[in-house]
Amino acid sequence: MPKESTEAQILTAFGSLLKQNGYDSITTKRIAATAGVNESTLFRHFVNKDGLMDALLEKYLRRIDEIKLDFAPSGDITVDLMWVAKTYAAFINDHAALFFVALRNNGQFPSVDKLPLRFRTELVEAFQRLQQTGEIRADLDAETEAINFMLINFGHMVFKMTFPGQPVDIPAEKFVETNVVNFAEHLK
Repeated sequence: MPKESTEAQILTAFGSLLKQNGYDSITTKRIAATAGVNESTLFRHFVNKDGLMDALLEKYLRRIDEIKLDFAPSGDITVDLMWVAKTYAAFINDHAALFFVALRNNGQFPSVDKLPLRFRTELVEAFQRLQQTGEIRADLDAETEAINFMLINFGHMVFKMTFPGQPVDIPAEKFVETNVVNFAEHLK
């Protein structure tokens, strides 16, 4: 396995600390120590914490583009929505640091605040494509349905991350099996 680049090490450390402690409570010194580099190395690569945030966001946006390319409608709305829900949940889990920043620091990072809009845009486009293929009824408003689907899944993931192990938590597989299947039936 190839050694992680210095930039990747720093971004990984930053993301981990961001998730645990929030943006305002971490210092560049702590980020560097967690990454196993000198603080001057961090500054050579990213200039400051805002530079780190921009780089982390850019990494996440590239992943969204990759996910978009991976989506290929199957012809079965239930299968397609399950794929979207599982992919969305995995993305949020993998990039939880960014979502915690959005929740904790609302308004502080306009580029982070635009992330839900990006998801919304991609999902609306996907729902419109599914309407064109006949998987989603033509009489439904694709935008409203896409936003509803996004909020259902986002709410589940935020609850899971914020209150892990609570008795009202629904395991991911059961959530997909019930809520996504029901939502798909509504769209047919």
